[in-house]
Amino acid sequence: MQSGKLYIYTIPKAGTYFLAKLASKMGWKDTGIHVAGDHVLDTHRVDLKTAAEYPTRTRAKQWLPVTLKSIKKGELCFVHISPIFFLPRFQAAFTILACKRRLKDALVAEFVDLRFRRKDAPDLSRVKFSDDRAAFVHYLETKAAGMRGIAGAFLAHVAVRQLDYFAGTRKLGDYLEISFEDLFGAAPLPTVRKIAEAFGLNWSDDKLLSIYTEACQEDNKTKSTAEELPLDREALWTPEAEELYRSMGFPRLEGLLGYAEEGTPVVRDGT
Repeated sequence: MQSGKLYIYTIPKAGTYFLAKLASKMGWKDTGIHVAGDHVLDTHRVDLKTAAEYPTRTRAKQWLPVTLKSIKKGELCFVHISPIFFLPRFQAAFTILACKRRLKDALVAEFVDLRFRRKDAPDLSRVKFSDDRAAFVHYLETKAAGMRGIAGAFLAHVAVRQLDYFAGTRKLGDYLEISFEDLFGAAPLPTVRKIAEAFGLNWSDDKLLSIYTEACQEDNKTKSTAEELPLDREALWTPEAEELYRSMGFPRLEGLLGYAEEGTPVVRDGT
């Protein structure tokens, strides 16, 4: 069992539930608690299919400090609310495992999730929109601002942690930032090893690859089914969708997150 508490902090659709699976194989207890400011999603309260298709059924009213206090040593929770909003005592108590993703890909993945997996998002259903491209434009118009806000808070958290003055005002838990692209790329082992080492584990490469493969094969609440869908992701990027993407400032956000235009991570000062 790991000591301390673990918070998996991600951009939406950046492997949140996969990382919870992987961390659980490294000794953490996965509580299934999806953290928010005034509520939680208790994803282990219902069966996996219900949690995947109707996540709102797992929702319970609960303020953030109560949620963070309820997490015991050796347990993990997650998801997109920035740790800069934690009270100082919780900033000290939690190890942060952060994962970013190229926003253009994350937006498409969230759209696919809402349109094809979830059954509580009727405004994006095929009943409402028979054309995937029109549905994607509607998604960008009505929901992409949420992704933009989360990405902005992710950037703010990284920047604030690097400020000597801020760090000098409180004790901060350990922090590790990885990328979705490295975690699910052709050579994931270095990233898996980096996670294990951050948790104090000196495991062999064979063992790390074994638990990574197991985590990939196991079901989780948001495991992608995109490979099974007759969906051309590139075709979603119509001129109208591209203009919305640009007008909302996503290209600049991607650059600030450390991605080149084509989505290749670049080195960011201080990381």
